[in-house]
Amino acid sequence: MKTIKIRVEAGVVQEVTIPKEYEDLIDYEVIDLDIEEQDDVEKDKPEPNKTYALTGGPGARCIANGDTWKDSEVKDD
Repeated sequence: MKTIKIRVEAGVVQEVTIPKEYEDLIDYEVIDLDIEEQDDVEKDKPEPNKTYALTGGPGARCIANGDTWKDSEVKDD
């Protein structure tokens, strides 16, 4: 059986219709990108005892430029 992934962004899937001749061959999975995005935001939090770049110049990895907390972590090289 094949699974079709239906990716939804900023919308709602109320019904998925599969023709009768394909019902035994096809299954589907609805992926709500808004929920996935929300989960990613909730997981992206600063951790204690780590240093993060809050500001920086153009192209710098920092919170002010829209990077995640993980990407904005300052690492000692």
